[in-house]
Amino acid sequence: MQHFKKLADIHQFNGFPKPENPLFSAYRCTRTCNIGDREFTADFYMIGFKKLK
Repeated sequence: MQHFKKLADIHQFNGFPKPENPLFSAYRCTRTCNIGDREFTADFYMIGFKKLK
């Protein structure tokens, strides 16, 4: 299981650009975003939003 201590770590792992602020990050998923069956833990909170049709 992967563990992330900083936002920059999870950005790097997923191939996202480095976050501008080390305490806050927002990412708009314009294509399919799927973490699949990857399991991970983090030292920070994550909130996700899903657009419903």
